Amino acid sequence: MYNSTMPKPNSISTGLLLAFCELAGDTADYLDAFLLSAGSVSQLKSNLRLKDRQYHSALQGLERNGYIERLDKNQFLISPKAKKKIKRLRDQEWNRQNWSGDWMIISFDIPEPQKSKRNIFRSSIKRMGFIGLQNSVFICPFADLDEICLLRTSLKIEKYVTMFQAKICQTEDDSKLRKRFGL
Repeated sequence: MYNSTMPKPNSISTGLLLAFCELAGDTADYLDAFLLSAGSVSQLKSNLRLKDRQYHSALQGLERNGYIERLDKNQFLISPKAKKKIKRLRDQEWNRQNWSGDWMIISFDIPEPQKSKRNIFRSSIKRMGFIGLQNSVFICPFADLDEICLLRTSLKIEKYVTMFQAKICQTEDDSKLRKRFGL
């Protein structure tokens, strides 16, 4: 249901939020509330290939994290936080056909006394679309390096974080990564 030029959602909740964005179309930036008929809910679950439990769990997650507020059974209020996330997801749009083949890799070794900063950094880059290769090595085919630099500077962890732009060697197979990102 999400736009094929958007990064693949890395959670059911993000997929649901993207689906809401698709339903709202270009009005998502201005929309404060929306109503889903029972048929729309059923169609949405079907399009996202979600079971009832997954759909309701994702909705609860969106509510719990402050992205939506449920007004009635199928009526929801979109929060400013959700609008900001939708804008960020739209800003991450990229054309898979024009992908250069370069991977953005982030490696970090943030000391244990700064564990809270490490956790904030890790969760932030995951929200940007990075996936973990190891505990402190993350990869993504697209990235806003300026945003990552700003994040590491604001957390004062510059000396612990290294960013790479790399191509996979011809002897290596990145098909699993390409599949994960829909390339």
